[in-house]
Amino acid sequence: MSASVSEVARQSAQACDSATNAGKMATALMCDEIATNMFMLGYAWQSGWLPLSETALKKAIELNGVSVGFNQQSFAWGRLAASDMEPVQREIKAS
Repeated sequence: MSASVSEVARQSAQACDSATNAGKMATALMCDEIATNMFMLGYAWQSGWLPLSETALKKAIELNGVSVGFNQQSFAWGRLAASDMEPVQREIKAS
């Protein structure tokens, strides 16, 4: 296997593990696995991977009009997980 194929395989496995962990964390925090979507969006935004402003993302959540508070909270948990995992893990253990 070439080095580039090996690297893609490694990164894909890592991304899969991260997504699985994100799903477990979001479900533990929000008691609903659908929270994973906004949790991962918040994580990605906080990590600088999305070329959108926070205002634009929050406005999109509001305009969608579905479970606005729930989605905002999930997004906030994802942001916190990207910047400081300790309080997120503490909250999961407490729940």
